[in-house]
Amino acid sequence: MKKKHLWKSRRQYSADGYPLSTMRARLTDAIKSVALVFFVTLAFAAPGRTATDDPFPIWWSAELELDSLDQVEARLRRDLWLDFPEGLKLYKEQGSGHVTAQARNCNSLKELSEEGYYGGNSSNIGVQHYHRSVCRAIALLGQAKPARTSYLRGFVLNAEAVHYLPALVNLQPSCQAICQAYYKNKRGVPLTDFEDIERVEVTNEIELVVWTAIWRTTMMLVARGDFTADGLDDILLVSHGGATGGTYAAANLYVLTRDKPGAVLRVIDAKQYLCPRYTGCW
Repeated sequence: MKKKHLWKSRRQYSADGYPLSTMRARLTDAIKSVALVFFVTLAFAAPGRTATDDPFPIWWSAELELDSLDQVEARLRRDLWLDFPEGLKLYKEQGSGHVTAQARNCNSLKELSEEGYYGGNSSNIGVQHYHRSVCRAIALLGQAKPARTSYLRGFVLNAEAVHYLPALVNLQPSCQAICQAYYKNKRGVPLTDFEDIERVEVTNEIELVVWTAIWRTTMMLVARGDFTADGLDDILLVSHGGATGGTYAAANLYVLTRDKPGAVLRVIDAKQYLCPRYTGCW
């Protein structure tokens, strides 16, 4: 049985994610047209979309700073920050000290991260992981296809979303917690049945913030499409946040889907999020 609301949302929504205030505002034909345009713009916030004749076209958010799908490779080569070409300074232990390198774009950030370079402190590690997540989302868009079937085009990040998001997306702070969330993901257990959520703040239909006693996570829906070549609609969700009483920060990208209406979403290829040297799961 799903938990009742324990928090306040800034807006009210229907079960399918449509703002009730928008629905009530459609008083005349003219207002209907304006409200519909407003809703589509707000709910999808799309700087571009492809295959517009398809029923479930690929969509992505402005957060990815991608103009069109044929610009994916150029975007991966572009500076991480246009006004700071030096990029992100990363560190790698070597002997009794360390060496440094600059991650200037998505490609170099991926290469250096895979070579064991890290941000140096909790804050910079959070920045590193956030940009790795965004860069991974951009790269996945390069192989995305319009979905043939969708059970989540009406899914938006409103106050009800935490009843359908899997526990794994809340950036668990320990290997044991990640392990537990991994098995909950396999069983279709929602975030609200795994975490004691203290508050949810809805920013808009593609972003919300979740608080627990020790953790704050911002979740952003950044893309929709078929990312696994199975014909089913998927979404890309970036989670980033950290400890409410410390400096620890983290971020990750999750590919989510579901194969029937109203089901809890599941993380695809969830095993990759397990701690590689942690044996407590088995």
